[in-house]
Formats: sequence, structure tokens, C-alpha cells
Amino acid sequence: MIRPNFITSKWLIPLNFMIALSVLSLLTSCQAKLNTNDDRTLVAAKVTRVIDGDTMKITLQDKRSTEETIRLLLIDTPETVHPDKNIQPFGPEASAYAKRILTNQAVQLEIDVSERDKYGRLLVYLWIGERMFNEMLLEEGLARVAYVIPPNIKYIDKFRDIQQKSQKSAKGIWSIENYALDEGFQDEVIQANMNIEVLSVTSPIEANQYATVKAKVPPGATASIRVNYRSGASSASGLEDKQSDSMGNVSWSWKISPNTSPGTWSINISSNGGSRTVDFVVN
Repeated sequence: MIRPNFITSKWLIPLNFMIALSVLSLLTSCQAKLNTNDDRTLVAAKVTRVIDGDTMKITLQDKRSTEETIRLLLIDTPETVHPDKNIQPFGPEASAYAKRILTNQAVQLEIDVSERDKYGRLLVYLWIGERMFNEMLLEEGLARVAYVIPPNIKYIDKFRDIQQKSQKSAKGIWSIENYALDEGFQDEVIQANMNIEVLSVTSPIEANQYATVKAKVPPGATASIRVNYRSGASSASGLEDKQSDSMGNVSWSWKISPNTSPGTWSINISSNGGSRTVDFVVN
């Protein structure tokens, strides 16, 4: 999303001074702690519209029902409404997820240190019930940790831990190799990913049986496969790198260990800078 530019002035301009007083008034009139042992100061609000995965319209639950635009802190979801960018992979999924969870819901806003960005948006950690929506997006692989700009870094260590787990399981944006980087979402890798197609996968399958994956990649290219279980990547025989034939066909077969936990696991195939991920089920 558009990178926030945090306000660092001392409110020397009268308009900025008025905004600062307004925010202070809202915080003092709306704030509520979840319990006496909680160090969070939360502001009651209602989500009226989801703009995209990390930006929403809300109404504060004050006497004036003040309308605000909020931007979620320390995360970034792929674009869907940026005026200068195309719709990015997993942007629609992030927006749909936010709409399903948040639309017309009562929420609570947690302010860090700097309250607003240069666009006047409130910068928040967004709580719905006992869960923080910033974290939920990271857990689903629909956002990356981004815009880490002090002093708004209260939850940065926790966010990075959550992101690492999503990366390990190749969820969402992490299913596309080299797509979500520190510099942002890399649109140029998408074309490479379009050159990979998973033709078939053995699913569902029982433990102690052989699974087979067939794919199509660029002809004569080297292709790699990674099978991800709860314990991490499989090292089973048969999952070595392969070279596709003149038609781009390539396949792998390996034995599902009898110790494999039942569940839905992921298979990632990469070749020529592109990547494609599919799920398969072990009963």
C-alpha cells in the first residue's frame, strides 16, 4: 500500500494543532481498557466500509459518531485500488477476508505513538473481540510485515514471528516465490509463475502410500519440488530436482511416511524464477 509518512512536527501549524487536540479528545472520551491488567488503551468504533485489506472506514463511538479512515500499522496487503498499480495477487483475497470479518462490526482501535499519517488516516492496531486483525492477516498469509517506522513498533517482534510461520507453510502471498519481499510486492515474478501448471496430484492419500505430482514448466527447464508438512519440508526420496522434457512435462513420486500427520499440506513447484503451490490431503 501507499507508504505512510508519519508526522513528526510539534504541531506548530494551527490546523495540525487542532487535529492533535481532536485526537486527544477522542482518546479521552472513547477509551476503554479490556481489563484491569491490560496495558492497551482502546477506542470503540464500528467498521462502515472496507477499502482494501489494510485500509477501512470507521465511525467512532463518540457523541458525534466521528467518521475516520484507518490504516493498519506494521503490515501491507497487496493492492486492489491503487491508482497507479494493477490488482496484485492475493489483494482481492485480502480485501474479501477483511470484508467478511469486519464489515458493520464493532471493533476497537489501539493507537501506538504517532496517531496519523500524511493522508490524515488514523494508524491503528485493529481489535475485533480478543483478536487483532493485523495479526489475523499475517496468519492467513494475506499481508507482509512492512513500514516498520519508529516509534510505532509496539508489536513488531510478534508480527515477525507470525510472518515467519506463514512463510514456512507457504500460505497466501508466500506461496509465490520471491513475490513478497522487504521492498514490496514484485509484480514481475507473476509472469514467470504463469509458466508453471500443476496437472495432477494424488489426493487424498493414505500414509505409507506413494503420491505422484505431474506438472508443466518451460521445456527443458530444471524444476524443484517442496512438500511441506507440519514438521517442515519432506526429505523423501523422489523429490529431487528434475528436468522437464521437450513438452515441459515433469513429475515426481514419493512415499508418504507412515508417521505423517493427517491434514491438508502444501506442495510447491518452482522453475525458471516462477513458483506454483497446491494443497493435498493425507488421511
